[in-house]
Amino acid sequence: MDLEKEFIDLSIKFLFVCEDNNELNLLLNDLNSLDYRFQKISNQNVILQFIESLTKIQTTSGNNVIVKTCNLLKQLLNKQKISLPEPLSNKIINWIIKTQSNKSSDIFVCEALDVLALLFKNNHRAALMNLDMMLANDGVLVCHLKMAISNQQQTIIVHDYTPQEIYRSILSCIESILMHLEEENDFEISYEYIDSIGKILIKFIYNFKQNEIHDNDFISIATLAINSLKFICQTSLDFSTDHLGELLGITKAFMMYGLNDNIFYQPVKVHSSQQPIMDLANNTSKNKKIIGLTTKSKKNSKLNASKKKSASAKSGSSKQNYEQDNFNSFSIYRTSDSDFSDNEHNRELINRNKQSKLRLTAHTLVLVLASNIEKKVIFGYWHCLLSADDTICNSLTNCILKDSSPRCKIVALQTIIQLLKNSKPYLLQAENKDKITSTFTPFSVTLGNMITFTYEKLTQAIIKEADLTVLTQILKCISIFITVTPFHRLKVGVVSGFVKYVRLLIRHKDPTIKVAALIIMENLISLQEITPEIYELVEIPKSRIEFNLKKIDESIRMVQPKDDDFIDLELDEDDDTNMEESMNKLDITSSKMSWLLQIVLENLGIFNGIFKTRSIAVSVRVQSLQVLTAMTSHFLLLKDHLLSISTALAKCFQDSPVDEKLYASRALESLGSAINNFLSQEKKTQTDADLCLAFWIRLIPNVIENIQNIKQSTNGLRASLADSLSNLGVHIFEKLDSMKQTQLKSILTGCSYDDDTNVKSSAVRALAVYVLFPSLREDICFIENTTESVLRIIKDQNFVARTKASFGLANIVDCLLIVKETISLNNNLLREIFETCLQMTNDNDRVKVNAVRTLGNSITLLKIDHFKRSDWIQIFEKSIEALNHQLINCSNVKVKWNICYAFSSIMKNVLIFEDKLRIKWQEKVFNTLCQIIETSPNFKVRTNACLALTTPNQRKLYDIHFTKIWTCLLVALEQSNNMTDFNEYRHRDALQDQLCTTICHFINFAMIDDVIQMKSCLIPLMDVTKQNWERVINRLPPEYQNNVLTACNNIKTLEQNCKNVEQKNSIEIIIACFQPVNQLF
Repeated sequence: MDLEKEFIDLSIKFLFVCEDNNELNLLLNDLNSLDYRFQKISNQNVILQFIESLTKIQTTSGNNVIVKTCNLLKQLLNKQKISLPEPLSNKIINWIIKTQSNKSSDIFVCEALDVLALLFKNNHRAALMNLDMMLANDGVLVCHLKMAISNQQQTIIVHDYTPQEIYRSILSCIESILMHLEEENDFEISYEYIDSIGKILIKFIYNFKQNEIHDNDFISIATLAINSLKFICQTSLDFSTDHLGELLGITKAFMMYGLNDNIFYQPVKVHSSQQPIMDLANNTSKNKKIIGLTTKSKKNSKLNASKKKSASAKSGSSKQNYEQDNFNSFSIYRTSDSDFSDNEHNRELINRNKQSKLRLTAHTLVLVLASNIEKKVIFGYWHCLLSADDTICNSLTNCILKDSSPRCKIVALQTIIQLLKNSKPYLLQAENKDKITSTFTPFSVTLGNMITFTYEKLTQAIIKEADLTVLTQILKCISIFITVTPFHRLKVGVVSGFVKYVRLLIRHKDPTIKVAALIIMENLISLQEITPEIYELVEIPKSRIEFNLKKIDESIRMVQPKDDDFIDLELDEDDDTNMEESMNKLDITSSKMSWLLQIVLENLGIFNGIFKTRSIAVSVRVQSLQVLTAMTSHFLLLKDHLLSISTALAKCFQDSPVDEKLYASRALESLGSAINNFLSQEKKTQTDADLCLAFWIRLIPNVIENIQNIKQSTNGLRASLADSLSNLGVHIFEKLDSMKQTQLKSILTGCSYDDDTNVKSSAVRALAVYVLFPSLREDICFIENTTESVLRIIKDQNFVARTKASFGLANIVDCLLIVKETISLNNNLLREIFETCLQMTNDNDRVKVNAVRTLGNSITLLKIDHFKRSDWIQIFEKSIEALNHQLINCSNVKVKWNICYAFSSIMKNVLIFEDKLRIKWQEKVFNTLCQIIETSPNFKVRTNACLALTTPNQRKLYDIHFTKIWTCLLVALEQSNNMTDFNEYRHRDALQDQLCTTICHFINFAMIDDVIQMKSCLIPLMDVTKQNWERVINRLPPEYQNNVLTACNNIKTLEQNCKNVEQKNSIEIIIACFQPVNQLF
């Protein structure tokens, strides 16, 4: 009979018998016996109306009625895939909760909780609304769980339910509530209940004995409990931190459950330790149990036992048998009835799937812990997750190697990645270069061994892994690991171990694998501490001398996998034919080229300097460009191959997607900066200069074409190309013909009026760089036009635009300082520069850092005619006040450095010291600088303030402030050993050197009338000053010796010109304190 018609008939009949228990029992039997699995009811409104009518059943009805109603709800919700509206769902939930108030509710607790679990899963508001009622200390679920634990300890079967059946129902309901904790809601959640249920779950898992129940039941219950803990840890950081040891003990116990030859032990709390603790898996136990593929005899014995227990319950009619079958608890992890086929293979497959799901749940829990808990806390538990040797079996690295489930491997790798992120400060202490001969192993060595061992395991995983998704994650894990590893403190061979396989994978057929392998090489060559091993592996030149390619071990350069190793090396069709040619038959060009650069160029279509065919995948080409960008920090690696690189970049600019062009532009920008730095060095040949010039001549037309192509080029690309032109460099620009120079100026000037803010700000920045070039810095027309463009853009609302414009304005004023003897800027423009800079001092710190430098240099441009006018004097005073205010109140140290530089630049203009101008600024500036020297927590700021005080080159310029500054220097020298921040220790010597140099400066300018006051200030600090002076003078660089010599000559001259005994005694005390000055000469 048709299911829908039969269901409608029975549901109509139900409306008339819902109050008669006997007829209701029979009707529910008929409804439950329908085949809901293989037939669907098309009109779901009929089902919804019927479910709503179920709530009319009295909660005090017989237990059989409630049990059958719950089973019917489970079938409809599961097999018909019905999604209940929230109001209806709430009605059913309330009805079920009312049934739990019955005295005999224990008889149908599993059925009721199973339905609640299904409803809570699909109705997060209802789950959170009833959270307190269900999970409070006296809540429904907590009470049932405590009772079940008590009964399980006494091995009691409650109303035909075994403890594990009750556990499964309770935990599935708890899980369905906790899974909604992170969703947005309007309810106030009491996390006290959450933490309380978390403690109960931990205690439950630690006391839950595996050998007392069937393996399938154990797996299902453990999966539910661990998954519930995961949801709690996602929302409660305090709970995760407070119970981290217990939680990690749980994950270690289950992360390799069911794998061949793995011994399962009860969870044991993990303690924070600096040394690795012996894993329990290496100890023998009388009760040990091997978990793997369940043997047939073991299954038969368990099945026979369960049949004996249930034999007495099987009797009566077929409907009675049906009722008894439906008393069994419903597991939300059961996928279908066919999962329990009698076929032996299917049962083994189901068992393996459940085991892998349990392992995946354990891995997910540790991933949540690694992601949420502070690095400084979880770092103490690394020893239980990442082992330093083979003594620890249940580790993340062993999971990656031994687990058969790709999902488990991926989550384990993601956990390692989370552990490694931002962990560089903790791994810097690792070392294992030298063998430890003593019985004591330092923590740094243990940490170094852990890093080395993890690299070895990840390398083994690369060799043996066949799943491409897992292999991608392994490569990603290694790339993250590289960024935090101190290779210079580890033994040689760590990098070689994985690079030889990564080098093969760079030519893999799959683009994702190629990209992941290229990212590893990008991170490797981007390290600040490059070891000799990395230099040789990537063939990076180590010095400025022309690099001669070193022959590296054939096992690294021409690696082939061993017979017992597996590596899925599927080469591109093009690479398959070119592999032997490119690696075994190196021509003249490639013999001088790093293998990594060669692969990058081949991906971009360049083979032996000639364009052929590029890699099909855009992602591979983009990553190759990023590797090329990283290589620019080792310019000698690229120097001899600039023409091939220019051909590759030119092709990228011609017919590539916009994203690829953008990365090509960034590579060009970095290359331009590297070329400019290289040409600024003394050791360069004419050939090198010509090669760099040819590189730019080849690319400038492509850059200009893309900047002008508004239709096809995005604004981001055009802005990036303008930035790359700013790195053209003076050496290249001056060698270009006048037509090319004019073309560049015209293009950038036109872009400075572009509608897009980023384009015009980048163009203005490039023009401001060109202003400093010798051929343009005396072109007053070009300077004024550029200044007007900068002043126009600096008022933009875009922060990035203002930052670039402020940099450009600083460059323009620097240019004006260079040419101030020959040309001068229009007064109106100069006034506008001052007004703009004064406004910029209240802007963001990145704008402010350029503004204060510009303001100081601009004051240096003022001439006598300016100081004769009151409006310019007012501008000067406002500028001094603004700089003084920022030096005292600004918290950004870079701003403070530049203000000290600005004051130094200001004091180079001797006009401001003229008495007849009556400008009172010295007291403010000198007092502020002295305050900074004595009290600034940043020693580099103190050093720059000291340096600023040495700018005046005559005694009279210090006027009455000479003694005050002298006292300040002595006090600052005495306080230089007092550090509130230990990070300043590395800057202490530089500060003391500058303080002593400044003291020499003041001794050099001292006059006979100053010595008495200098002595009075010196006596209280005599001992400390002498000690610091002696230490500094012995390490003073040769370039500062002239200052010491000048000071020595001046103090001797003063000694000969003493007018009275007091002056002579004062000089003797000064000489006694700074005696090494006298002894040096």
